[in-house]
Amino acid sequence: MTTPTPMNPRALLSRRQVALKLDTSVSNVSRVIKRNADFPAPVLLDARGSFRWHEHEIDAWIDTRRRVPPEERQERTAAAVAAEGARRRATKQTTASAA
Repeated sequence: MTTPTPMNPRALLSRRQVALKLDTSVSNVSRVIKRNADFPAPVLLDARGSFRWHEHEIDAWIDTRRRVPPEERQERTAAAVAAEGARRRATKQTTASAA
């Protein structure tokens, strides 16, 4: 794994490092990801399910959040929550019809 540095665009961040950049707890990172459809996708490192995020993508996402007015940020969050709800309902319907 590459050591994260501000000058290294290929640096990969762990969940703990992402939490530090977001100024939140490690456990809250999952909530941030679920509530923000535009959050950068992680990179799968191995078959065990280890993953990391590209540092430059996290930095860019944070920068766009700073430029978005709070009202629009709430709209984006509401849209992400609605999309997640629709996805879960579709999954339940698919599972129920398969049974």
